[in-house]
Amino acid sequence: MPVRLPNRGLLISALSLTLCAPYFAQKNPQSQGEDVTKIYTQNCASCHGANLAGGSGPSLLDPTWHSSGDDSKLIKGIHSGHTAAGMPDFAHLLNDAEIRGLAIYIHEKSTKLQDTQTKYNAPTPGTAVQGEEASFQLEPVLESGLEDPWAIAFLPDGRTLVTERAGRLRIIANGQLLPDAVRGIPAVYGGEGGLLAVMLHPNYAQPGNGWIYLTYGDKSPDGQGLAAVIRGRLRDGAFVDQQQIFKADSSFYRGGGARFGSQLLFDGKGHLFFSEGDRGSPGDEQDLTRPNGKVHRVNDDGSIPQDNPFVNRAGAMPSIWTYGHRNAQGLAFNPVTGDLWESEHGPRGGDELNILSPGHNYGWPVTTFGMNYDGTPI
Repeated sequence: MPVRLPNRGLLISALSLTLCAPYFAQKNPQSQGEDVTKIYTQNCASCHGANLAGGSGPSLLDPTWHSSGDDSKLIKGIHSGHTAAGMPDFAHLLNDAEIRGLAIYIHEKSTKLQDTQTKYNAPTPGTAVQGEEASFQLEPVLESGLEDPWAIAFLPDGRTLVTERAGRLRIIANGQLLPDAVRGIPAVYGGEGGLLAVMLHPNYAQPGNGWIYLTYGDKSPDGQGLAAVIRGRLRDGAFVDQQQIFKADSSFYRGGGARFGSQLLFDGKGHLFFSEGDRGSPGDEQDLTRPNGKVHRVNDDGSIPQDNPFVNRAGAMPSIWTYGHRNAQGLAFNPVTGDLWESEHGPRGGDELNILSPGHNYGWPVTTFGMNYDGTPI
């Protein structure tokens, strides 16, 4: 999941952080029912109270009531009822999507209440914390001066690269933000399609390498956009020797400012994975001729690995590794198993954590655990 920083401009180097600001209109599949608030009011409030705090029936704000957050049991309870407790079944009144929406609604209200009642420990920079598998500590890199920082990469010489979504690549040296942004960065689309991921080539420090990879929202001449991948080298404050690693034909670009993805990840075998958001165009994710709503795999120079799953399928985009994604913004390998994990912004209540297998379909928008942002079911 993305990590939200509590103060604008504060950058912490515990993990590679991705910020996502849901400030743009979200286009989801067409609604198939009523707003979940109305569904609750009509079917549940008379027993459980208008604010879910209880009445003739128990409070729904206690997480133990719905099996400590287990969605399947909560959904089953709404669907089939609890006869011994006097709760009727709702399978004859509500469809599956509406019942799923009710489960999301109950979780949201319960979590909001718990958040107001829970005191959280503030992270203490410089203090080691022991986890189950390893210890870690937070180290402040910079506490002010950045605007919408998106991703970070650490150079071998101790400097830090930071992308700002507005389209600037910044350098932090000796704890100070250099006043001038790196020159020569491609123009960005805007909205969520700004300057996004930054990553060093695994062999960055070797002679003749020095490659830095960036993802950004590319803008077509007619004002449409899609994420693109470029690499270059840092020299005298400029991004030079640029090579386009991935840039789809502009006929695939989409309008609007939402859901560009995007993340980068090397596998240590010369392959580069990157994600493309669906750009708010439900249906494209299931279309193997289109790049959006996919995770892609290319060689480090942008060429296509011949063992990619769709490389020999007529009409399919050969860089596709997996499909059926909404807005994938996290990629990481399990260091023990080698599995490729992906985190994905779903609709309301439908964020996903997936283990990716080549060629597999991850469902969106055909299947989802979430609902539309307006409370209507998908």
